[in-house]
Amino acid sequence: MTPGQILTIVKDVAIIAGLIFVILWIRNDGKNVVKLQDLQAVQQQIASNAAQEAAWQSQRQEAEAQRVQDTQTITAAIGAHRDPLIVRVPASANTVPGVAPKTASICPASGGDDAGSRVDLRPAVAAFELKYETVLADCRSALSQWP
Repeated sequence: MTPGQILTIVKDVAIIAGLIFVILWIRNDGKNVVKLQDLQAVQQQIASNAAQEAAWQSQRQEAEAQRVQDTQTITAAIGAHRDPLIVRVPASANTVPGVAPKTASICPASGGDDAGSRVDLRPAVAAFELKYETVLADCRSALSQWP
């Protein structure tokens, strides 16, 4: 065989190998297409996810409604406290021993009236209760929303 015939045979074999490669590539390319079963499985998963999301949304709405109800109950209960919480501050913490009070003075310890030494703690206690009870209601709501 001459070198020209060898080159022609090599060229023909390369062309045939290229054609076989193209035919196999076209044939196997269809195998990468999504199968109908896969598509149905994806649709079922999407439906399941939608149902779970709807359940979570329902839980969030119920938790928010419960939080609003708890907050209203707390506010009403705290608002119902009308009795003052009075603390008496000592009239004088730095009394000098041995000094007798004037005979005409009224001593607060003996039943006299000393309006300046009273402190009503009800507003501060009510604000404290409202603040922390509202935070606890928010915490309960957040825990109720947890999936």
